[in-house]
Amino acid sequence: MKKKVLIVEKCHDILFDQLNKIGYDCERKVGITQSDLEKIIDQYYGLVVRSKIKVDKTLIDLGKKLQFVARVGSGMELIDTTYASSKNIECINSPEGNKDSVAEHVVGCLISLLKNIHKSSRELERGYWVRKDNRGIELGAQTVGIIGFGNTGSALAEKLSGFNCKILAYDKYKCNFGDEFVLESKLDDIFAESDIVSVHLPLNIETHQIINEEFLNNFHKKIYFVNSSRGPIVNTLQLLKLLTSGKIVGAALDVFEFEPFFEEKNEQEKELLKYYKANDNLILTPHTAGLTTDSYFKLANILSQKIAKNGNLSI
Repeated sequence: MKKKVLIVEKCHDILFDQLNKIGYDCERKVGITQSDLEKIIDQYYGLVVRSKIKVDKTLIDLGKKLQFVARVGSGMELIDTTYASSKNIECINSPEGNKDSVAEHVVGCLISLLKNIHKSSRELERGYWVRKDNRGIELGAQTVGIIGFGNTGSALAEKLSGFNCKILAYDKYKCNFGDEFVLESKLDDIFAESDIVSVHLPLNIETHQIINEEFLNNFHKKIYFVNSSRGPIVNTLQLLKLLTSGKIVGAALDVFEFEPFFEEKNEQEKELLKYYKANDNLILTPHTAGLTTDSYFKLANILSQKIAKNGNLSI
């Protein structure tokens, strides 16, 4: 009898097709609720999730046959990986799949901020023709600090290398990654030299609200700030305080403390929208940095390859 794998969220058909091709009995139940999944998880050898289902202790204990949980994408914060590991359940993800998409999005946001594209477009919409006061600055003349040098951070450095800007990168858990384009740096170097800061960190206990007023005030210069990783690593209200004071010259946020945005009017959301409506130095996008037709395929294809290559997941 073939081992059953369940896909519970929408992803490219390549994953379903490839898993069946290598010998699994792959099923789809897209949109299944947490409670309904708990009722049937004991039937499955593998589970494929994305960003809605929580693979917590309860679900893991109910999944008596589970040998792997696969995440279409990068973030593993909804999976209790420690507990899964204690049960000899492999946890797999595919952060390589959307690294280029996110990196390109960050570059696009930076160019829009530095060249006042977002600002001047909104001014034209309001009937203002402003040239002199929209004189921009060139990306190539800036020092960019990248915090977190995993798949996406390194992809961003690669994209930025073509602009000839100085690139500093810091990663608490990596070393010896510097090359002709990227200077491996201490966090103090990032604080001292950066004109632009892009954050690429996973969400966990260590990184929750790590980007706060105290952290941002460590930067010696006024900075542009971009977050395309996870919303809760940033304290939104403290970020807004520094945008208002001018310490942060401009910012682009693709992720938020509470998602989906607008689902619940909380203080962070109200203040963020209030600032956004009154100012042109903030770009907001609805967690779309990693969403392209290309990444949609790559995320699923890479995941299928990892499952196929994992020796512990024999058919």
